[in-house]
Amino acid sequence: MKRVPVQSEQQRCEALRHCPYVDEVCPNLPFTLPKRFMQQMQIDFVAHDDAPYVTTGGTDLYHKYKQANMMLATKRADGISTTDIINRIIKKFKNDAIE
Repeated sequence: MKRVPVQSEQQRCEALRHCPYVDEVCPNLPFTLPKRFMQQMQIDFVAHDDAPYVTTGGTDLYHKYKQANMMLATKRADGISTTDIINRIIKKFKNDAIE
């Protein structure tokens, strides 16, 4: 929802497949999932950081999962965000060009 991803969806799915906490990767899904779909796929919870992701209508995208106790709040790690990674790559290329 922020920018064009650095990795393709296929690359992101492949990275997730190697996470020990992931049972199955389902590509090409909408940003939020209908409750019926979650029940059919036996999805127990949504894992995402606890920051509210507010839509243009003023609603937190994760509100329905939080209210249903289906939200597992994750913690962000310093230096792991896409922005941090992009900035490190740019800095490295700039430094390499100067040398």
